[in-house]
Amino acid sequence: GQYIAVSFDDGQKNCLRAAQIMNEFGIKACFFVCGALVGETDYAKIKRFYSPYGKQILEFLSWDDVETLLKKSHEIGSHTMTHPVLAQISKPQIQTEIAESFQLLTRRIGDVKHFSWPVGRFLHFSPMAARIVFEAGFKSCASAERGCHTTQSEMLDLCIRRDNVIANWPINHILYFIARNS
Repeated sequence: GQYIAVSFDDGQKNCLRAAQIMNEFGIKACFFVCGALVGETDYAKIKRFYSPYGKQILEFLSWDDVETLLKKSHEIGSHTMTHPVLAQISKPQIQTEIAESFQLLTRRIGDVKHFSWPVGRFLHFSPMAARIVFEAGFKSCASAERGCHTTQSEMLDLCIRRDNVIANWPINHILYFIARNS
């Protein structure tokens, strides 16, 4: 059949509202969080997180918020510990970012299956990083690359392509991407 999977990166507090709206329609999502940023309230650290991206500064989810999402049958996945561009750091740093996030989330919330790398394009990742993701214990790895799944990439065994859509886009924009990938 045809399916749509909904996911959100970065673990921002506004995900609680998105989850509330989706719950009204019986929709579930996977929320990818950065382990070291869950519960972060230091404005200077939060501002540093957003500064490379020129994004609006938003609060992060707390551990209580993460528990709320889980109680509403949503999933939590990893988005590394601190959100580095994995292609720009060393292998030991990649191992730390991925393994520590898996261990922290597993210890705090239990079974964690899914990983999404920061920034999300293939140029921000590598085959080595993909191996580390699966060696750490994750079952899937999500990109931010648009497209349909016709053949497997040699880089990833279970790479999920995702179309980024913005909630206030005209519906025709969203339908275009969905149709293009079917």
